[in-house]
Amino acid sequence: MAYNDRVSVTIVTYNSGRFIKRCLESVLLQKFANKEIIVIDNASTDGTVDILEQFEDRCQIVYNDENIGFAAAQNQAIQLSDGDWVLTLNPDVLLLPNFIQALADAGQMDSKAGTVCGKLLAILASFDLPDKPLVDSTGIYFTPMLRHLDRGSQGQDPTVVPVNETKDDRFDVLIIPHTLEVTTFGALRAGDTVNLEVDLMARYAARLIERR
Repeated sequence: MAYNDRVSVTIVTYNSGRFIKRCLESVLLQKFANKEIIVIDNASTDGTVDILEQFEDRCQIVYNDENIGFAAAQNQAIQLSDGDWVLTLNPDVLLLPNFIQALADAGQMDSKAGTVCGKLLAILASFDLPDKPLVDSTGIYFTPMLRHLDRGSQGQDPTVVPVNETKDDRFDVLIIPHTLEVTTFGALRAGDTVNLEVDLMARYAARLIERR
C-alpha cells in the first residue's frame, strides 16, 4: 500500500466465551499489519474473562465492573482508539485473512468514503463455514419508506472459497459517504439500543465532525 492508515478493531463482549477466542485469533492473523485491537468486556460471567486474559499481550482489554450495554461499550472502545479507521466487530465473527486489507483498499478508492462494509456470510452453530454458505448481508440499504434491510440476505454466495485456501481476495464492498457514517456513530450514545448486525469499518467520527 502507498498509505499508512491505521485500523482500530473494537469488540464488545458479554458472555461471549463460545466465540471470542476464534474471533480474536482471526483478527490477529490478518495480513493487514497496521492495526490495534481493543476489547471491552461488559462484566461477563461465563469464562470470557479467562479467555481474554490470554490475549492481554496482543490486545488492549478493558474489564467493566458492570454491563453498560453494547452502544456505550463501543463508544468506550472508540474513545480509546487512535486509528484512522474503526472496525466495529461482533465477537461471533470470523475474518478471512485479507478482510481488513480489502476494506482498507476500498476505503482509499474514494476520498468521500466514510464507511466501508464487507460481505458477511452465515456460519454454522459449530462456528464453521458450511459447504454452500449463504449471504447474511453485504450491507444495509433503505427502502423509500426508510425500512432498512440486509442486501443479499439468504442468497447463495457464488464467490466463496474454503477458508483453508489462499484465494481470499474476493470481496463485495459497500461504500457509504461520510455524512451517513457520522449519523451512524452519532447515534452510539450511552443508553441507546443499537445493534450493528453488519460489521463495518468507518473513519473515526469525531475527526469527521471536527472537519465540518
